[in-house]
Amino acid sequence: MTNTKINYLDDFDPAEYLNDYFVVEPEIEDVVIARFTLKSLQNMLSNMLVLNFGSGPTIYNEVALAPQSREIHMCDYLPANLEALRDWLDDTPKAFNWEPYIKLILNEAGESTTHESVLQRVAEIRRKVTRLIQCDALSRNPLGKENSTQYDLVVTQFVTENLVSNLTEWIQVLCNISTLVLPGGWLLIGVLTNTQGYLVGEKFFPCIDLSDEDIRQGYIEAGYDPSSFDLEKVVTSGKQGYSGLTCAVARKFSHVSKK
Repeated sequence: MTNTKINYLDDFDPAEYLNDYFVVEPEIEDVVIARFTLKSLQNMLSNMLVLNFGSGPTIYNEVALAPQSREIHMCDYLPANLEALRDWLDDTPKAFNWEPYIKLILNEAGESTTHESVLQRVAEIRRKVTRLIQCDALSRNPLGKENSTQYDLVVTQFVTENLVSNLTEWIQVLCNISTLVLPGGWLLIGVLTNTQGYLVGEKFFPCIDLSDEDIRQGYIEAGYDPSSFDLEKVVTSGKQGYSGLTCAVARKFSHVSKK
């Protein structure tokens, strides 16, 4: 399997990424991600144990996930991304300001967007995010051999397509991550589309371009019920090197099917 980790270790700067993608006001793609996540959560249980796999330095997923989670774990391969998350969780002076994105998701959920409501959601996220873990999607044990935790919901957005060079490798990454999903649990992903990669500043990070059928087939091969599969996509501005993104979700079979 293609190993692209060295590029991220050397070249990915969390602060540069946040300033490129999240200092601006939320865009249509952010609305689509929020709506898809909130719609998907309606089919899921409350009080879930949730993992954000490959979270990067961001917490926007947790804004939507917190109300239905009893506990949230976040993981990333890069120590610098985990450090940025810790800065936010600890409310240090270096913490990134997520208020516009928190307001967006609260609004899409039909909730109050007052400053007090934002602070309440911030406090809830900081209370429920209990673990920051280093992970590796290219490993058959993505959280390490000693960690056997499985989750009601695993979210991995704009990660899997960046680690591989072909569809076969991508499906293997999906299978690796799926070892972390409980039988009967859910996997929600986001992938960049209509692109060969994305820009952070002047640095280009490659990815593969997946079709709707590629994504559906990947879910099936990783052990998910096709009747639960849902997918939504949006055309984006193209200014960061990609012109589309796709969100998908499905429920893992509660038993191993015989082939």
